[in-house]
Amino acid sequence: MVFENVFSNFLANFNNFVDEKYILSDNAFVRNGKWSLETAIKFPLFNRKKTKFNEVNRYLRSQTGDYSMKITGSGVCDRMQYINPKVYIDMNDGVIEEIYNNVKEMETFKGFHVFTIDGSYVEIPNHPQAREEMGVPPDNPVETFAANARISCTVDTKMDFVISSIIENQTVDEITLALRHLDDVKNKINMNNVITCYDRYYNSTEIMLKTETLDSYYLIRGKTNTFKKQQQKMDNDKKTDDTFDINLNNAKIKNFTTKN
Repeated sequence: MVFENVFSNFLANFNNFVDEKYILSDNAFVRNGKWSLETAIKFPLFNRKKTKFNEVNRYLRSQTGDYSMKITGSGVCDRMQYINPKVYIDMNDGVIEEIYNNVKEMETFKGFHVFTIDGSYVEIPNHPQAREEMGVPPDNPVETFAANARISCTVDTKMDFVISSIIENQTVDEITLALRHLDDVKNKINMNNVITCYDRYYNSTEIMLKTETLDSYYLIRGKTNTFKKQQQKMDNDKKTDDTFDINLNNAKIKNFTTKN
């Protein structure tokens, strides 16, 4: 019931997102047609993934109340290309902020939200514009350079919510994206009661320092050679976990990609 109230409030304030700043062309949605800006922005949220012609007309008629109204699937596709996808990012961010800043009845681990950050490659449409945007080398056979991008997400492992997501040029490394996630999440959620977990490909001192500057917590799975010199000094005969300090110098900090 608590989350129902959050989403009810979101729908009640939906018109805050029906804004000209999300239109990608000065010539789009200038007339009051049957497929309005509000109708266009809502459509992906109500789309049931049915046959395009039947789905768009079912949706259009439910919005207008006119069950004789028709529109072609190609007409909808033409209009939808002028909607800035950022509108849906802003919607998601708004809902996430509302949930984590106002809802108390959430599943946690001893009072902590447990997040995880991970990334992967994903195949994208093999279109010249998509290939250029995602850094796929031009004038090469698809067999050599497939149209791929790198995706990365921050997920709440207890609630299955996507807190932050990025699709980026395939050459951008996972650690860079993780640092961007931390910057993004800190603007939505109080990080003081968050533990962020990473696999062994994120054994980065910069991630550790960045997280600590946010007064937050982290758990990173190390490789066998992670801080190898410090590991060798540990007493492996102890029956309890051992710890060691990590020293940072200006030369190492200078190579960090973030400034705070």
